[in-house]
Amino acid sequence: MRHFAPLLLLSSLVAQTPTPKVPTFHLPAGEYPVLQLLQQAELAVRAPIRSKDAGDLTTAAPIRLQCDLALPEQAWEDVLGALLATRDLVLVRDAESKGHEVLAVPNGPTDWVQERALPMSLQQLFERPAYAGPVRLVVVSTTSSNLMTNMLRPYFALSKEAFSLVAVDGGLQLVGLADTVRFATATIASVAPDVASALPARATPPWPRVASTTVHRLEPGDHTTVQIVDRLAKALRRNIVVAPAIATAATPIAVAEAIEGNDDSFEDQLTSLLWTAHVLVLQVSGPHGLYQAVRAEPRSWPTSSRAQELSAAELMARPALVAWVTSTPAPGSLSQPEMLGVVRAAMGAGAPSSLTAGTTNDGGMRLTGLSTDVAKVLLGLEQKKAAK
Repeated sequence: MRHFAPLLLLSSLVAQTPTPKVPTFHLPAGEYPVLQLLQQAELAVRAPIRSKDAGDLTTAAPIRLQCDLALPEQAWEDVLGALLATRDLVLVRDAESKGHEVLAVPNGPTDWVQERALPMSLQQLFERPAYAGPVRLVVVSTTSSNLMTNMLRPYFALSKEAFSLVAVDGGLQLVGLADTVRFATATIASVAPDVASALPARATPPWPRVASTTVHRLEPGDHTTVQIVDRLAKALRRNIVVAPAIATAATPIAVAEAIEGNDDSFEDQLTSLLWTAHVLVLQVSGPHGLYQAVRAEPRSWPTSSRAQELSAAELMARPALVAWVTSTPAPGSLSQPEMLGVVRAAMGAGAPSSLTAGTTNDGGMRLTGLSTDVAKVLLGLEQKKAAK
């Protein structure tokens, strides 16, 4: 285990000309036992963080950061909560709202989710992608409440998640952990154009972009999954928190020849390599450089709220990339029925598909799933356009 580095609450240095001090929440790279992480955070923010009802945290898998994490002070709650969520823990305001409390992720409906739910608007929920605590959201729409409820029923009919939805005047009230509510809202948006238009636009990285000149390398030999994830994280200057099930995996991945490339090429090759072990790197909060490595299988795909927004042009240009993505095909001459036909053809071929597709109010489509599956649909759409 690496030496446990202290957690600091720092202020920016004052330049020669006086400038306002910007408090920073600083978490150095290293391995953090959960209990020590909470104790240090409690000292840093000078507010209590209780954990007596969270179970025995001494047995929780440590959280390892590959890179230093420096955040504006107001972001600490979201990012600490996201880190704890990787260990099935939830950071919430305590009952007296004087500090915070850590609780275990509930296995089914639980009173405290309703009681501690933070009221949020659509804008607030999607502008805080790392927030993982319980939220209360009213989705206002002219679409029938019954239609929106029926859209969600297949996902939650047999679910053990602490999630509830109630019809209210003008829409639905959703209560649950933030990721679940984000997923439910994105699902509703596929049948409710006014909800889709109200969702904040997610920034799509430009493509093509200036290629990095740094060449990264993974040496040949046997590598554990954790070693490959760490190499990817350091190359891309990200933090990728590894799920406990992956951290304990003993079977190495053989690399016959050295893997080299710039940022994009190295990411393409290493994510393909990780996918041979069914390991997928999910975006938790892009602005904070926070990701999570999980094991993914058909019928247990990640939620759409963890999808990274990438352009159709980038996905078609990077066929080897394996990521959980969402993308909007470029406008063209195809009707929605023609586009849906291409999607159905892709979903009907071979193994269970990761794809979900939703139509948009401007006649377009949003695709979510494995980048390899989404890229196949995008290529199919281009071929169909060319054939017209």
